[in-house]
Amino acid sequence: MTGLSALLIRSWESRYDFLKPVRGLNGFREYSSADITLLRFLKSEVDRGIRIGELAFLTREELSRRAEEESTKDAPSGGSHATVVADLLDSLQPLDVTRFERRLNQAVSMVPFEQALSETLLPLQLKVGELWHDRRLSVAIEHFVTKQVQQRLFAAIHHLKVSELGPRVVIACPEGEYHEIAAMMVTYIAVLRGCRVFYLGADIPVKDLAGFCSSTKPALLALSLTNQFTKDEAENFSDILLSHLRPMVPIVLGGSGARGMRSVFERKNLEVLGDLGLLEGRLMSLSVKQASLR
Repeated sequence: MTGLSALLIRSWESRYDFLKPVRGLNGFREYSSADITLLRFLKSEVDRGIRIGELAFLTREELSRRAEEESTKDAPSGGSHATVVADLLDSLQPLDVTRFERRLNQAVSMVPFEQALSETLLPLQLKVGELWHDRRLSVAIEHFVTKQVQQRLFAAIHHLKVSELGPRVVIACPEGEYHEIAAMMVTYIAVLRGCRVFYLGADIPVKDLAGFCSSTKPALLALSLTNQFTKDEAENFSDILLSHLRPMVPIVLGGSGARGMRSVFERKNLEVLGDLGLLEGRLMSLSVKQASLR
């Protein structure tokens, strides 16, 4: 939410007086919304070149006042998620890193993360991908946005409670697939739905997937496909999946690459999920089945 590492936040807490989180009964630090606003402001000031030692001379009250002023000034003009996404895209052309990060932090922190994922992060990523494909955004800016979204996804996944008893799900991008943001979104949803997730990331050869699934015995293998296939490539890929992974584990395919060759994959009896809603239904059915077995 702040864009700062836990190590840096603890360092600032020990050295300066502007941050004094309370301690919960479990000993964990608990931060208020005012703390979050303050930390975001401090990060933006440091990113602008101001030394943290200079800011530390100010009182918490003065820093908080400035943080609130900046937060209000930078708040998106409209309340709809479409307006928020448009505002984020506007801060990319020309690129204003500080403005983009502030707006993204606001969008993610003001609603439950699951809502931010569906209303802001996913639409933003899709739109940025389209702009890059049309050569209206550079590769560098597309990577910048992707890393910003990944950072927030990793943080959200890290804070979810892992269910050791939930149905096992392996999530990966097969060999040659390097865009893993969709797979990470699937990972968040699967963990949220009580699954025991093994996230393998990008560019995993099918033979290695088969070995991993043989060891972990998942209830489902979810593959994210963003590369575009020709008909022959889709048929060849299907045959490789079937020969190495069936009947070891049920397989579902998602992403624009899977949707583009849906007819080929489904003719090969591979399940293609067109959107995250269908995926959630699939995961919920796994959880219900697992619960009935217990």
